[in-house]
Amino acid sequence: MQLNITMGNLQAYNVKLICADIGEIDCSTPMGKVQMQIIGAIAEWEREIIVQRTKEGLDARKARGAKLGRKKRDDIPLDTVATLRMSGCSWNVISRDLKIPKATLVRRRYEVEELISKRSKKEVPK
Repeated sequence: MQLNITMGNLQAYNVKLICADIGEIDCSTPMGKVQMQIIGAIAEWEREIIVQRTKEGLDARKARGAKLGRKKRDDIPLDTVATLRMSGCSWNVISRDLKIPKATLVRRRYEVEELISKRSKKEVPK
């Protein structure tokens, strides 16, 4: 579809398409239209093959036990974050004060909540 839009725009501005291997493609003729459809079909096929191979490669890495994605930051002071959360600070305030992106902090909120939960259990007398 994008190829058809692009070709329509090229025709509207009287731009000629010249391919290094094929030469000039006149999209106003039946032969030129067929050439563009073939080029478009091959491009679409190639894109689908790339997507398929990428998925297969990721699945193979997962099967070998490789972890995918960004590594966790190990420089975040979770104890400090938990203390600040217990004192009523918002994620925005903690983010600003510690100069750590809010999204990074919120992503680790379960660890922070676990620390808070452990601290709360220690503080409650039995």
